[in-house]
Parts: sequence; C-alpha cells; structure tokens
Amino acid sequence: MPDRNTIQPTPERTPPGTGGTGSSSHSDVRVLASGLDQSAAAILALLRARAGSCVGKDELLQAGWPDRIVHENSLAKAIGRIRQVLADDGTFALEAVYGHGYRLDRVKEAVGTSATISGAIAARSHWWRTWTMPMALVSIAAIALAAVVLLTPDKPVARAGNAEADALLAFLSEDLILPTDPYAPVPTNPALRDVVERTAESMDERFAGQPGALVALNILVAKAFSGWGEYDRAVNHLTSARLHAQGLADDENAARLVEIDALACQQMRLAGQTRGAEQTCNEAARQGTRLASPHRFMALVNLGKLQFEVGRYAEAAANLDRILDNQSDVSPEIRADALWFRALALRKLARFDEAEADFAAHLAQREALHGKDHPLTAWAHSDYGDFLAYVGDYDRARAELASAQTIFDRRLGADHVESRSPAYSLALIHLNEGAADKAEAILAPMLTLYSAKLGRDHFWTAYVMTELAMAQAMQGEADAARQLLREVRASAANEIYGRPAKAAWFHLRWARAMAEIGDEATARDELRRARRSIAKGFTGDHPWQARADCIAARIEQRAGDPDAARTARASCEARLAASNVPGTYPVHADLVRLKVVRDMQMMRP
Repeated sequence: MPDRNTIQPTPERTPPGTGGTGSSSHSDVRVLASGLDQSAAAILALLRARAGSCVGKDELLQAGWPDRIVHENSLAKAIGRIRQVLADDGTFALEAVYGHGYRLDRVKEAVGTSATISGAIAARSHWWRTWTMPMALVSIAAIALAAVVLLTPDKPVARAGNAEADALLAFLSEDLILPTDPYAPVPTNPALRDVVERTAESMDERFAGQPGALVALNILVAKAFSGWGEYDRAVNHLTSARLHAQGLADDENAARLVEIDALACQQMRLAGQTRGAEQTCNEAARQGTRLASPHRFMALVNLGKLQFEVGRYAEAAANLDRILDNQSDVSPEIRADALWFRALALRKLARFDEAEADFAAHLAQREALHGKDHPLTAWAHSDYGDFLAYVGDYDRARAELASAQTIFDRRLGADHVESRSPAYSLALIHLNEGAADKAEAILAPMLTLYSAKLGRDHFWTAYVMTELAMAQAMQGEADAARQLLREVRASAANEIYGRPAKAAWFHLRWARAMAEIGDEATARDELRRARRSIAKGFTGDHPWQARADCIAARIEQRAGDPDAARTARASCEARLAASNVPGTYPVHADLVRLKVVRDMQMMRP
C-alpha cells in the first residue's frame, strides 16, 4: 500500500539539525536517519535536537511537512517507521506523551518503569515487521506477557505510575493499533486480542487517578474494537474516554472533547445508535467550528455521514459542500470521506450525474490515498457499484461489486459485517431481474450474520430483512415473508420515525412485498405512508413518486381493479417521462412488466 506521504511530494531539503559537525549523538541520529524517508528523518532530527523533552505534534508535522496541511495519520506512520529503526539500533527510545507529542531519550536515560517495558516495545516493533514469519508467534506471546505484567497492580508510586501509563500507551500505539485508520492491518490473532481485552478490563483499576492515560487507552481500545466490527464496544470506550477527559483541566481539553465526540459520532452511527449520534455529531461540529479545532473537519464530515444515514439528504449534501469547497485546510482523507457521502446523498436526491461524478472521484482518491487493496478502496468500489445497480447499469455494477468483494474478503474476511455490502447490492440486482431465488441465497445467511453481530434492530439488518422478505414473497413463500415483514416493520419503527426521506424507501419496499403476498389492504396502507413520506422528505418531483405509482398499479392489478391500475400506470409513465432518470432506471422495466400483465389480462375471456 503506498504511503500517504507520497501524495504531496516535497522538494529535496536538509532535515533540521542534521548539518554541520555535531556531537556523537547527532552522528548516531544521522546514521539512523539514513534508513528513513525524508519526512521521518526530519522528524527524528528534531526529536534528537530536543532529546529528553516532549516535542508537540504540531512541531513534528511542521518539521516533516513544512508549510503543508497533512493529516495526523502521516505523523503516526512516520513515528512507526522511526520506532522500527530505533528498535533495531537499541540506542534510543521514543515514547508517547499523551495529549502533547513524543519524547526521545537514550535507552539508559529513557523514562520507564523497567527493562521489561522497553523490551516489550522493542519486541512489538520487531513483531510488526515480521508478522508473516514463524517467529511472529513468539513475539506475540512476549507482547501478551508484557501487557499482563503492565496491567498487574503494583505499589502506587506517582512518577512510576505516570511512566508506566506512558509505556503502555506507547505499547498500544500507532504502529500496533493505528488510531487514525479504522482498517489498519491489526491481525485478528488471539494473543493480540487478549492484550486488548485485558487492557479494556483492567485499565480503570490499574491507572486510577490518571485520566490522561485512561482517555488515550479508551480511544485506542475503541478503535481496535471498531476495526473488528464491534461498534457497540467502541462506543462504550469512547463514552469512557469522554468522562475521563471531562476531569482534565488543561487548556486543550475543549479541543480534546471535539475529537472524542467526532469519533463517537462515527461509531454510534455504525452501531445503529442514530438518535444519540445526532446530538453527539451536532455538538462536535458546533464546538469544533467555534474553536477552529483541527478536528472540526472530521466532526463536520461525520455529521454529514449521520445526516445521510437518517435521511436528511439535502442537509448532508450542503454540509459536505462546505468541506469540499475549502481548498486549503482539509486533509485528503477528510476530502475523500466528504466526496463519498456527498455522492450517496446526491444519489438519494436523484441528482444522478453529479452523484456519479463524485463516486468516480471518490474511487480515484481512495486508490491514490490507500492503494488498490484497502478496505476503504473496497467501499469506494462497493458504493459505486450499488449506485450503478440502482440506476440499472447492471454490467458495470457487477464489475465494481466484484472488485469490492475481492478486497473485502482478503482484507477483512468474508464474515466481517462490512464485507457483505457488495453481496447485498448483488441481491438487489437479482430481485430487479426476477431471480428471487438467487437473492434469497445471498440474503438469508446475511441476515443470520447481521442478527448475530449487529442485532435484529440494527438498520443494516432492517434493510436485509426487508429485501429477504421481498425475495420470499416473489417466490410464493407468503408465510415466511409475512413473518419477516411483521418483525421488520416493528423493529425499524423507531429508526424511521420523524425521518420521512428514510422512511419513504422502507414503506415503498414493504408495500411492494405486501402486494406480492396478496395483502392488498396492508400494501395500500404502506403506500399511503410512502407517499406522505416522499412529500415531506423531498422537494419537487422525485422519481420515487413514479415508483409509488407503479407499485399502486401492481396492487390494483392483483386486486382485480383494471381502471385503478390503468390510472396509476399512466401516472407512473408520465412521471418517468418528466424525470431525469436514465433509460436503464429499473422502474422503466417495472412499467413494461405492468403493461405485459395488462395485455395478458385483456386477452382472458
């Protein structure tokens, strides 16, 4: 995967502090720096020039990438590369100072509690670079053992306690649980998992009275759980981080709370806790803007994601426009996220040409940032494919979805909840093509997985349950479809209440499924709810109005009312003709099928 630092190449320069005839210590650093890229070498030189003192992240970013806006993830990766070089040399130790930056010392002078801790950190760096080698198991065992030692209660000594917290924080730091990358290659190894679990269970007692360390550890553990798809646990640890942060009285605390809330907003959205997420996202964006926080754009983009998720599509697009219109202060990663969710919002608003341009730009940016084999690149393929499926361009959709599936399976594993996204879109294609059996074969095991990992009341589960009911209804499995529809209509009620644009889609699908199983009365009720939701959630003519008319025609055909069916069918056709949807839009095919059924009914004696 290409390093993100290569996206904005910098001119050749001499790293500060490396010129002239310095001391032997500076010579040591020059030798170490010879194995690093330019940015990391400049950062190491600054750390050595200030050896024994904490150097702030802003200073390190300026040293590595002068006069440029660079995401903290670039610094995290540079620190990881520096640690690898330091671990090989054994002369220096680099430790994280939470909330401030990093400190470099010679090993014999380094602040720490024991050689065991330094050894654990060195072993960690070696393990990370030799993961695929047989000695990895030995290194992991050493890491797990060292973590157990660190988390075993000892006599409370204030300075030692702080050093121990710093050491543990370094141990669980950027190059082990890359905190700015939710898809960092953290292996799902039982020993590593045990380290994180023991940290989660023991840190409150072990680091009692050290809120700064507890804030940092809770954030890192939250991101590890998020990477494993356990979003509820991530939310719990971010909640704990916020509680501990409120006990800190330094000048940076308000900005720290913006960062925590912005992270919590994203995890609450993924966990399906969208009601609580709305308040958290709004607060993070409001405070971040007020404080001109460096995390304000992360807060704004996560607010845009949440607005999309709850069906406030126009607000999401406008909010994300604010980010994309800012040409100087927004990192490439945040811009990519903004492009992604603006594309999704524009699709819902039926602004298809603009949406496709954003989907294509998003995919190109992900490949530039992360390479072609990263889960975020997979998401770019998947959502582009889902868009193409939505507008009926099935051949191109299948190609994008296949690319996404290959990456997800390789990087996250087939049983990760996010890995099923391309298959869900493929199931929708099967439904539109009338291959309900193929759709059911995809959706049934997906429902089992989502129910186990996300819960039956998660909104992703609601989408799967709805489409599985549709597949069953189309195959005449009326009882099974009716049971699923009964459950999902109840479980999704809270999620869609007061969110008309989001509710509209569910009501349309439920109406269609009810028509398929012959429950015309309930289908009409759902269709009325859909029409009200469309009117409230969207302005002007929206193609879902045509979709609603075609569903009405289907209901009345099945009910044996040809006049009502003809009126609804004519309205569907007129709305489609007046809309800007492409000729491949699936409702066109629905209209053709309605006419075929009409002709067949007219031929009957």
